[in-house]
Amino acid sequence: MVLGIAGGNGLGHVDLNKIEKVYGVDINRGYLNECIVRYPALNDILECLCLDLRATKLVIPHADMVIANLLIEYIGYDYFQNAIKQIKPIYISCIIQINDDSPGFVSGSPYIHAFDHLNEVPHQIDEAGLVHSLQLLGYSLIAQLEHLLPNGKKLVPMDFKI
Repeated sequence: MVLGIAGGNGLGHVDLNKIEKVYGVDINRGYLNECIVRYPALNDILECLCLDLRATKLVIPHADMVIANLLIEYIGYDYFQNAIKQIKPIYISCIIQINDDSPGFVSGSPYIHAFDHLNEVPHQIDEAGLVHSLQLLGYSLIAQLEHLLPNGKKLVPMDFKI
């Protein structure tokens, strides 16, 4: 299950011989429609779910693995924990963005004004906080990397297992 799937980047790596079902979850129906258009080879296994992970009555199916890249910053630890409690995955793979001294969540771009309100949304997420929030659910950190970006930010991929 990919939480915050957006346009589906990465779905091209799905091995149809090994994967029975892929859930793509996003709050934006347009993104989900784009996934379907971009990856017609996955029509038999891709199920797109238009869900707000911040909903109080979230109903979401089980999956063995959850991928949540650059999503937790938008929903916070509590809503992420709620989703994980319902999905009950064995593995969780996520990437978080750390903005040590960088002003704003979104990096500079000619399209920066399209993201003007995004700085109102993100939650401060860090490695220790994510580890703690998932340990409360019985998960252990099994891998962690760090990728420094030229703008002073860093991306931190983290993998967990129950």
